[in-house]
Amino acid sequence: MDSAFRVNRVDWRMKLVQYVKFFLRWGWFVALTVITVTACSLVIPDTLSIPTYQATLQIQVPLPSGLSGLPTTNNTTAFFSGVMLSPSTLSLALPEISNNKNSFFNNFTLTALESVVTATGVPDTPQILLSAVGDSSPDAQFLVQAVYHGFQQYLHDQRYSVYNELHSALTNELNQAQADFANSSSNLQSLNSTGKTSSFQFRELANLNNAQRQYINSINSLLLSLNSYIEGTSNTFTVTTSTPAITTLSAPSSTRGQRLALSPFVGLIMGIGGALLANQYSNRLSLRKKKRETVLSHLMGVIPELALPRSKKKSRATALQNGSSTCQPLLLKLPYHFGGKGKTLRVINVTSPSRREGKSTIAAMLAAAAASKGLRTLLIDANLQRPVLHSWFAVSNTAGLPGATRSYANEVIGSSSAQSTSIANLNIIPAGMIKQSGISAGTDLLQVRELQSWIDLLRQKADLIVFDSSSLLADPNAIHLAALSDVTLLVADAQRGRASQASEAEKVLKDLGIDFATVLNRADRNSVE
Repeated sequence: MDSAFRVNRVDWRMKLVQYVKFFLRWGWFVALTVITVTACSLVIPDTLSIPTYQATLQIQVPLPSGLSGLPTTNNTTAFFSGVMLSPSTLSLALPEISNNKNSFFNNFTLTALESVVTATGVPDTPQILLSAVGDSSPDAQFLVQAVYHGFQQYLHDQRYSVYNELHSALTNELNQAQADFANSSSNLQSLNSTGKTSSFQFRELANLNNAQRQYINSINSLLLSLNSYIEGTSNTFTVTTSTPAITTLSAPSSTRGQRLALSPFVGLIMGIGGALLANQYSNRLSLRKKKRETVLSHLMGVIPELALPRSKKKSRATALQNGSSTCQPLLLKLPYHFGGKGKTLRVINVTSPSRREGKSTIAAMLAAAAASKGLRTLLIDANLQRPVLHSWFAVSNTAGLPGATRSYANEVIGSSSAQSTSIANLNIIPAGMIKQSGISAGTDLLQVRELQSWIDLLRQKADLIVFDSSSLLADPNAIHLAALSDVTLLVADAQRGRASQASEAEKVLKDLGIDFATVLNRADRNSVE
């Protein structure tokens, strides 16, 4: 538990360091974006709003006297308000609007007319307020009068249709009212027969019954008025005043305060997004010679992208063996560059600045290349956080590196953890089952004091030892293996790697005095000048 806690704490610190470096590099850009957005919100004025005008006609609905204040009145005005705003009525008003000489009304559509016209009934009165909005007072007045004329024409042309619709609605309402009245009358008779005429329930029910009777009478009166309407003996609709009432609509309030309040957050989001996008492209590994030498000052080899199968394990090992020829030049360069320092290159550590840069593939191909030259080669999977070599070479992962180092530390002599592969002269020590061995990944293993002695023991059994280590910046303990090896290969992915991480990894190895060389993976040799 303590070891796992230390690993998580180290990962948390490394992530925090990366975030701090990012903001130290791009903080000026984020701050500049926030300031620019805020300044623009302060300087740019609100969109100029053209004042609008509303013209309103008060239309009198012809209802029998004594019906004002009853529900029937509101229902009737609501019905005729819907008729005024119906597409049929507005379509009759369009010709008059299109013939207006004002260019504003040219090509005026039904949708545009529907958006500027409203009709609402005045509660408890036989009156409807028909309103229209325009850019000027004459325009609004002309629109509302044109719609009113269209409404009158619709009533004249569709008199029977309007009568039938309203008569049907009132009849349905009358039937419901009569059913309610019959129900309340039955309840009153029941209370009367039981002598509860003085009770509160009887009085309330009597008042309801009286209101229902009045409601039925009002509907019947309205139905009678419809007969005179259909016969044409009644003036249908009139306006209270011939000149529409004009109202100036207030312009929208200023939004500058809201924009200023939100501008820092908008600028922060835009700044961080722009910084992430710029960092993604500016931080890519450059293949141009001058920039590449600045970032990858110890570049020794270039490995092209290989099409390795991911699903079939045996074909993966075969592909690694076939692709090992690409690592032959690198294998020949290492003694030439580092052999003159008085040491034999027997232990090679392969690492990378971060994860998923192809170091395991390079380590496997390098070991296969050495085995093809007849060297007794031992490939060790020291990437305990993400072990993959056992699946590639189809070997058992039950026992591996943690168990081997622990057995050596306890002076226990047992069977070797090395397993043979399908490639001649190549043996492999897998990562093993970390949880079963009781050793935490990347912490306890690399702190074993006998690790150097164990490596010396392996030197006697193999001509070349290749460690597939964990990523250098992702696991600080990977530096231990780099320090105990004769040379370290730093694999940087040309397509996925980041220049800042590659430069930082080279600096770490250089400051510690570790002999290393950088390998550019998944790069086209023709594109590398």
